[in-house]
Amino acid sequence: MSRKILIAEDDLEDRVCLERLLEPYDFAVTSVENGEEAFAEIMDRKGNDSFDLLITDINMPLVNGIELVGLLRFSKCLLPIILASSSSTSRAINELGHYEFLDFIHKPVDLGTILEKINLLT
Repeated sequence: MSRKILIAEDDLEDRVCLERLLEPYDFAVTSVENGEEAFAEIMDRKGNDSFDLLITDINMPLVNGIELVGLLRFSKCLLPIILASSSSTSRAINELGHYEFLDFIHKPVDLGTILEKINLLT
């Protein structure tokens, strides 16, 4: 059975790129444009149809990646999360370093790196 991955990315080009990178590896990929939509998708799909992993951009409108992690952890959701950013992740590491099941990647995303991190977290 394929692993279910949710991608939260506001940039259409980056979102489509991630989808195309992952789909050939038998991942079931769902994509949304921001953290608000991601939170709703995750809460709607609890149980047998829940996601195995979230890949989220840090800088997004409405609810950014850091806020999304906080909302999920406050909701007792321990979904593994990979945060992605084209800028420095030092702020995110400082703010989120105490949470478990988190990892970080730099954009543009390298296929080998993302596959390695997915396999470590799922």
